[in-house]
Amino acid sequence: MQDGSGAISVDRLEHGSVQPGDEVEVDGAIRPGFFAPILISNTIRVIGRGVLPHPNISTFYNLSRGKSDGQWIETSGVIHSAHIGEIWGKQVLFLDLRTLDGGQITIHVLRFPPGNFDGLLS
Repeated sequence: MQDGSGAISVDRLEHGSVQPGDEVEVDGAIRPGFFAPILISNTIRVIGRGVLPHPNISTFYNLSRGKSDGQWIETSGVIHSAHIGEIWGKQVLFLDLRTLDGGQITIHVLRFPPGNFDGLLS
């Protein structure tokens, strides 16, 4: 979740419908996370629609330091493998990306269209 002041990762205990760009009111508690604090949501209420923030362009070096945790970012690279697996009880598309500055990132795509992902590979 991100606004003009910053971002935080949200672990959702509720199952309400929230879409990218929704403005929300969250009731929950802050807990320690792996890299930064996280928000455990008890309830999320959509209060309006907003505009997604522009993504910050980031290098692998900056990403590996954890400073972009929970933020909307953009990076560049080449996808070397793609497969579907499960995490958090949901089907996830896993993309293994080699960044242009030599790092490796596994991307988790939660909502993805069905199909063959061979066209994503280099």
